[in-house]
Amino acid sequence: MNSDDPQTDLLAAAMFVAIGAGAIWIALDYPLGSMRRLGPGALPMVLGVLLLASGAGLALQAILRAQMDPQWRDQPLLKLPKLPSVHVVRSTLCVVAGLGLFGLLVRPAGLFLATATLVLVSSRAEAGTPIIGSLALAVIIPAACVGIFVYGIGLPFRVWP
Repeated sequence: MNSDDPQTDLLAAAMFVAIGAGAIWIALDYPLGSMRRLGPGALPMVLGVLLLASGAGLALQAILRAQMDPQWRDQPLLKLPKLPSVHVVRSTLCVVAGLGLFGLLVRPAGLFLATATLVLVSSRAEAGTPIIGSLALAVIIPAACVGIFVYGIGLPFRVWP
């Protein structure tokens, strides 16, 4: 990363370490194989180790830079972030709820109604979105999805309940 803010680098390093540790943990369930014939766990293990090492190096670099730079020397390395605004929380919840409803409805209600629900719920993420535009998108996008995925590609989705 190497940003100007050591806190940003430290948070990125924590993310790298967490993803790398997760990849290593998942890879332990698969055989590594041998050097001649690698098993299915070899690539996730190598990538996890590389991510973990990259995160550790980035964290070390951020800590050293914070100690040497007079701009950051007297400040805490980790500051608590500000709480997100109501707009950010609303947007996130609407999009996640739309995706969750799509996943729950796609089999019993069919692709068209599940996609329309996804569009309608997700469109509420922005407070000033006109309902007419949302309703128009809730017809156009599901029709396009049905045309592309069911009739174009031939995926075995039910279109209607």
